[in-house]
Amino acid sequence: MTTATALNLHRMYLDSLNGRGGDSTVIDFARFSGMDREDIDALLARHAELCVSIDCRTCPPPPSLAEPNIKGWGDFIGQAVAVRELKVRVASAVKRGAPAPPILLAGPGGTGKTTMARLVADQMGKELIVFTKPPANTDDMIEALWRHPHGVAFFDEVHLFTKRQQHDLMSLTEEPHVLRGRWNDAYFPDLTIVAATTEPGALVGPLLSRFECKPVWGAYTTDEMEDIILGMLSEMDAPITKELVHTLAAASADNPRQARALAVAARDLNLAEEDVTGPAVLALSRIQPDGLTALHLDYLNALASQSGGSAGKEALTTLLGLAPQQIKVAEQVLVSRGLVMLTGSGRRITPAGRDRVAKGNLITWQ
Repeated sequence: MTTATALNLHRMYLDSLNGRGGDSTVIDFARFSGMDREDIDALLARHAELCVSIDCRTCPPPPSLAEPNIKGWGDFIGQAVAVRELKVRVASAVKRGAPAPPILLAGPGGTGKTTMARLVADQMGKELIVFTKPPANTDDMIEALWRHPHGVAFFDEVHLFTKRQQHDLMSLTEEPHVLRGRWNDAYFPDLTIVAATTEPGALVGPLLSRFECKPVWGAYTTDEMEDIILGMLSEMDAPITKELVHTLAAASADNPRQARALAVAARDLNLAEEDVTGPAVLALSRIQPDGLTALHLDYLNALASQSGGSAGKEALTTLLGLAPQQIKVAEQVLVSRGLVMLTGSGRRITPAGRDRVAKGNLITWQ
């Protein structure tokens, strides 16, 4: 299967998820797409890699890549403070036979928020209803929730919801837990609400205050990333060496989603009977040893080419030909590393950023 074909299938997979409110299975997808199982399996096997290649930030893991080793709280690596709080909240809800309080998971993209939402649902013994994008209207939300009115509703990228949609969601988090549709009202008193966002400041104040549980989402340590990489390589039956694990953890940018893309590259090299070395994995995944991607390098080069090394967001969007959201995602990493500085007039490259531009591409396939 060519990359272009795989990307098209990937988008079809997203369409099927979005069209069904996220509650999709492989069988549902087969019916929707008309594909045979072999093609679907090929798509799912490359799903994590494809998400990175098209900078997908709204896609939940497919069934075969939904972290099968995460069976309980102890299996989730990192985020110890968040895990402890959620474990207490969920245990209390289960013993009371009631929904957990509304939960907001706020942190960078690709750091395990969706996996945590799935873990919450698993520990409560409930179905997970996933909304990967804002519902088209309240009636669509009602229809999706009615399938599992006692389940866990997960609203990803909730900051993308309009104010009206956020107020609809707010009505679900408080008594009498009602959604007012075009034709009738729907009540969901037994529904647990979990939302995720990379921009909690974009939520309207009343909605933000309704989330009783807002666990602190911290950075992953080097040891945690090495443990995550080790688990992924083991899951994919890829060769494991101490040097490989160390190299991939350093290139993961402390991001489990990027770590998974690296593990997928290691798996593919192994299946292709190529040497599975750090440089080969980085070259295949097009990720730099320091964790920067082609998007980060393009951003730095574009900024360095401007007069005074500074430019506004609109100018960068034009220079790079990318959507504003992609620009925002890229600069989060660059700003955190001190390579770019946000100013009142836009973005400015720092001396460290210029040094990184001078080093250029650090990966070659030997």
